[in-house]
Amino acid sequence: MYPVCSFCGDQAVVVWFEGPDFRSAVQSADQVRSDEAYLACAVCLSLIEATDREGLAARALVRQQRKGGLKPGVTEQDVLMMGRHLTDIFWAARSGAK
Repeated sequence: MYPVCSFCGDQAVVVWFEGPDFRSAVQSADQVRSDEAYLACAVCLSLIEATDREGLAARALVRQQRKGGLKPGVTEQDVLMMGRHLTDIFWAARSGAK
C-alpha cells in the first residue's frame, strides 16, 4: 500500500511532518522517528508553506471527488468543515496551541 497525502489523498507524497508538533519534516517514510505523522503531496506542501489553511481545507473536496464524489446527505460545506478541522489540529500542534 502506498502512502497518501493526509489532506487530499494524493499518492504522490513528498514530505512527512513528524508529530507531536509537526514542525519537523522528512523526505521519506523511513526517516520518520515518530508515532505520529501528517503526509503531504507537493500541492498540499505548497499550501502549508504559504500558510493557506483554507486552500488546504479545500483539498479535502479533491479527496472526496477521487473517492467517487460526495455521499448522499453530505454537502461540500460538510467536507470543508472536516478539512478545516484537520488543518486546525495540524496548525494547533505546529504553533504549540492546544
